[in-house]
Amino acid sequence: MRTKNYFLIVYFGIMVLFFYLYNQNGDEFSLTFGIVFLFIFLYALFLGKLLKQLGRNTGWVEINRLPRWADKAKKSYIRKKGHPNGDLIFKGKHRIYRIVFTPIVQGTIDETYYYKNKK
Repeated sequence: MRTKNYFLIVYFGIMVLFFYLYNQNGDEFSLTFGIVFLFIFLYALFLGKLLKQLGRNTGWVEINRLPRWADKAKKSYIRKKGHPNGDLIFKGKHRIYRIVFTPIVQGTIDETYYYKNKK
């Protein structure tokens, strides 16, 4: 689970807490903060897409999947040499693709894909 998901879960919990307090006590303060946190929660849901757009020219941008050629190159590399200890970088015509391998528990590895434009 990525850090952004933890952020959303915490905000959702705070929002539910304020609505619960409003339901119990009926004070306007809790309702106001519940609505504020609701809007922050909805904004945070779409913030990832906004940051992805802003980060296109500044640095590494997280993507859901690699292009087919980079995916084949990754599988070939892992088959020949095993999982690398650090990052794996492939250079394409217009973009540089980076794969970050993160061990989760024994025997499982999470892969996060990034790209940045060549300059």
